[in-house]
Amino acid sequence: MDLNNMKTIRVVEARVPPEEATPLIDMEDNDGYVSLDSEFSERLGLSSESASSNERTSLLKPPQKSKRGRGLSVAQGTFFIVAEIAGSGLLTLPRAMEDAGWIGIPLVLFCCITCAYTGVILTKSWNIYNSRIPDEERGRKIRYPYPALAKAAYGKYGGCAISFCINFTLFGGCVVFLLLASNNIDKFIEQVFPEVEITYCLILVILSAVLFPVCLCGTPKDFWVIPILGMSATTVSMILLLVVILMDVPNALESAVEHNAPTFTSFSSSFGIICFAFTGHSIFLTIQTDMKVNSDFPRALIYGYIWILMIYLPVPAAGYFIYGKALSANILETITAGPVLSVVQIAFTLHIVMAFIILMNPISQEIEAKLRVSPSFNCKRVMVRIIVILSILFVAATFPDFGSILSLIGGSAITILTYVFPPLLYLKLTSMKGHWPTIYVPLHIKVLNIEIILLGVVTAIFVTYFSVQDIIQKSFHSPCYVNQTII
Repeated sequence: MDLNNMKTIRVVEARVPPEEATPLIDMEDNDGYVSLDSEFSERLGLSSESASSNERTSLLKPPQKSKRGRGLSVAQGTFFIVAEIAGSGLLTLPRAMEDAGWIGIPLVLFCCITCAYTGVILTKSWNIYNSRIPDEERGRKIRYPYPALAKAAYGKYGGCAISFCINFTLFGGCVVFLLLASNNIDKFIEQVFPEVEITYCLILVILSAVLFPVCLCGTPKDFWVIPILGMSATTVSMILLLVVILMDVPNALESAVEHNAPTFTSFSSSFGIICFAFTGHSIFLTIQTDMKVNSDFPRALIYGYIWILMIYLPVPAAGYFIYGKALSANILETITAGPVLSVVQIAFTLHIVMAFIILMNPISQEIEAKLRVSPSFNCKRVMVRIIVILSILFVAATFPDFGSILSLIGGSAITILTYVFPPLLYLKLTSMKGHWPTIYVPLHIKVLNIEIILLGVVTAIFVTYFSVQDIIQKSFHSPCYVNQTII
């Protein structure tokens, strides 16, 4: 496509139901005009009509608020980011830090800063994307913004790649959360009700059945209270967990804390788990489109990551220095049993099951959209969601080692969504030529983005390889239904 000699066209309405329309983003720091050629507008998911040679759309506009007067403030956007990302990392990061060795704490800081940076350039790419759409199209809701952005830059295959990675991440996250919640319940029953005999795999089945009615809710607006409860549970859990760990300090002082020597395999696995703990890129653009002022989202993103780091860093660091190589994949299995630990298990399990409900919803919605299932409650929705939750249960029962699955997801799909595609999209969109202002990117920023891409690609290859190897060796030969531990 020759972007230097493109024709100016009129872009018509995207085929989106009126009730789904919400304001998108104005480009606040560019001036000039934009025109779209037919190929680019097709990538945007829009159709084109006959050419109109002098039709231009001004980009120099102040940030707009929702025409309906609704949307998220910076504080609310920060809250949703923290509610989505924070949680399971508190349980899994301590062991990941131990597997990485002394570099574990710097690695956590590096991943947090890098994820925040790539999140910001992803939102900048979204601003560029929307700046090249005429005014009348900016109020149209794009249901899957990240895939749409990739499709605009790299065509159909780019959009399909992002869509696959997002769904793989969401599905894998559901599996991990189901396993973690079942593990916590199993340990809680062992400690509080030792006379009760119930298997871990049976808990998987029971928990899936209990969660299913809530999973029938149509969209997140039907269970808006869940993120609030989940975030509250996470904050309380972090404080209590840190208290319980510090209570074990006297025991740790009785003998020197020993640490395992990190290997390339253990370091790769820990990197994948740390990536899983800090990523939320698959939902960032969705939150941004719901902001009152879309240009405020980078601030909410930075505040969110600062909050997340404040939650995540104390517990893993304390666990690393107090327990060392005695750490389990789930730190709750390492801490000395007691009433406070039981409260922590309940609070964490509450957060995890709510995160499960949040993650399963977009998977179900996309399948229902493909099958043209009515958005109102009906039997087809029930059948789709039964199939989805049974699929999650099957994978969880087949691979009950959640640590290996965490590493696989973090090292493959999440690394691509977090480290590879945001810089790729940003460099691609800023380099495209057309009837819009040229965007200058300094050389050092280009080099930084290329380095992040290379890091992401190399990491994805090695972490995925070692994670698959770990799953085959540890989990593949011990599924619940083969060992008959369901009952």
